[in-house]
Amino acid sequence: MTPEAPLQTARSSLESGPDGAVPQATLLRIYYYFAPVWMVVEFFFWPGIRAEMIVGPSLAGILLFYGVEASIGVAYWKKVPGANWAALLENVVYLVFSVHFLLIQPIDIGFGASEPNGGVTAAFEEWATAAPGVAVSLIYVFALTLSLIWRVSAAEQAKSVRR
Repeated sequence: MTPEAPLQTARSSLESGPDGAVPQATLLRIYYYFAPVWMVVEFFFWPGIRAEMIVGPSLAGILLFYGVEASIGVAYWKKVPGANWAALLENVVYLVFSVHFLLIQPIDIGFGASEPNGGVTAAFEEWATAAPGVAVSLIYVFALTLSLIWRVSAAEQAKSVRR
């Protein structure tokens, strides 16, 4: 057995499930491969879709946010063990920070509706702009969690068959 054998085994387990089947989460890696493109989209075409909701309109915050996403993309590209867990953690943290925005913002919009010139239109537009970014994270967390559960259950079944 070569010293690289455990690393190769870990890499192959990230790439495929039992019988070489590619899990659904592999398709979601594309999002991280294109993190620099999403950053350009947020800067120039769709401000507030993802990073601005969490870090505000600061350039440094947006660069840091997309730097983390690009790092996860590189980890996927290099087949680093644990890249799935890093992506899951990043999306869960994003969703935790966006809970206020998702749950409280509509209530604030409703309260502002009774006041003249309460900024309801601007607040609703901000919420509607960021909702697709949150939906992407929700889908990613759901699909990756299912994929990880599938892998763990497949590994457990393989162990029980070997015994």
